[in-house]
Amino acid sequence: MIAILPISRCLVEEAVEICNTLTIFPPGEWEGLHLLNEPVSISGLAAFSSSVSGFSIEVIEQNALVVYRNDLKPSRKMGLSHPDDLFVLRQVVAECELLLDVARFDMCQLDLPETLFGRVGTWPGSDGTSGCVFFDEETTGSQFVGGRYLVSTFTAGIGLDFFGYRPSYQHRFDEIGSVIKQSLVILRHALEASDITSKYLHCVRLFEVLADPFQLEKSNKWEHVRTKLCSHLATDKVGYLQISERFKYFGNVGFGGERGLRERVIHHGELLENILLSEMDIKLLFREIQKYIHKVLSDVMKFDGTSWQQVCEWREQQITYLK
Repeated sequence: MIAILPISRCLVEEAVEICNTLTIFPPGEWEGLHLLNEPVSISGLAAFSSSVSGFSIEVIEQNALVVYRNDLKPSRKMGLSHPDDLFVLRQVVAECELLLDVARFDMCQLDLPETLFGRVGTWPGSDGTSGCVFFDEETTGSQFVGGRYLVSTFTAGIGLDFFGYRPSYQHRFDEIGSVIKQSLVILRHALEASDITSKYLHCVRLFEVLADPFQLEKSNKWEHVRTKLCSHLATDKVGYLQISERFKYFGNVGFGGERGLRERVIHHGELLENILLSEMDIKLLFREIQKYIHKVLSDVMKFDGTSWQQVCEWREQQITYLK
């Protein structure tokens, strides 16, 4: 079974393979387009509901496409109930978004929401509607499913240009892979947050996960988070002390004993919009945070195929050297 979905705000001039199960194609370039058959007559409430959603063969022909191949076996109830159809659509979109998170990590920026590509399943003017064609290669049968469920859309900018893109990481189903997957999901939420306070809270959560994803030390103290992450970010003792002070500001106690950003936002209910003094301060803060996130996650990716214990041992060696 193949799932074919439009994707908005995605500029592609040639096919981009994200992994062996997901490829993005420019408009009209997927070789299987001629095999898709939109129903000539509509029978049944589920098919009728999809047909009036605005999702059609024209949408598939005119937009960039995500083509997702997996062992998907749609429920036998598909086509009988529109809510069941939308549930399967939601599952497929979620799986595709997970695979595309590495592209967000590689190319999207916390301070530039205009560079975000759209949600899988959406197209320009879809206005919250999502759609997917389920294509059975054995029978060459096609089922169009379209409708609305809770999905965010972006309006700023034109999206992301995938020209020449090659993913930096391939998902693995092991211990390190699960940490990376969880981290990339949180990063996606930070990138897509509609206000900077929410964006910052997602970044704080990501720092916490990267520091101790399995809560091995059973500690949520920011000092613990700071120590673990700084082991990735400094190259000598002076640098370690400097970056450690910076992470105090991100956390609970900033320069001169003043409250840190995490403390002020989480424990005192302040808005980051009222703490930072200008738009440039906001941009500089999130550029700095993204630099740290990218470095730590890139380091963790180097341990792909091993265990989290090896990451912990490497960090202890680094901390001993830096202190």
